[in-house]
Amino acid sequence: MAARFQTVMDYKDEQILARIRHELRLSHSQAQALFQDMLRFLFLHVLERPPHDHVHFSPPPKIDRAWHMFILDTRAYEYFSINVLEWTVHHDPRLARKGSQEEQRMHAHTLYTIKRATHHYRTLSKNWHVPPLKKQKKATRDPEEVPVC
Repeated sequence: MAARFQTVMDYKDEQILARIRHELRLSHSQAQALFQDMLRFLFLHVLERPPHDHVHFSPPPKIDRAWHMFILDTRAYEYFSINVLEWTVHHDPRLARKGSQEEQRMHAHTLYTIKRATHHYRTLSKNWHVPPLKKQKKATRDPEEVPVC
């Protein structure tokens, strides 16, 4: 498994790296670090395969953005999935619905992903940071709408 991890981590794609740099306005070294963290996220699926098929990993926001850029280059992503990772990590947009309950569920998935990544990789970069959930504002009534008893 260590050799396979090294093969994944040695994977390079200058076009994806340039896109990450440009779209996220990162330095070359920041883009490389984010690309490496995205590869770690994808390899985590290999490490946690059966009997953990029911587990849904959700990447932290920065890693998610890099992964989206990779997925959109379908030929490069397919090549990587088949020949390097030897596993296809599918993106399921149905898991990312809006709404406070859905956001809480996705946040929990992301925290679980970080927990499992920490278990396997020990130390994680700041690209794995997850901002806290925003508290939902309670609906307030207009004082004129409050019934008078």
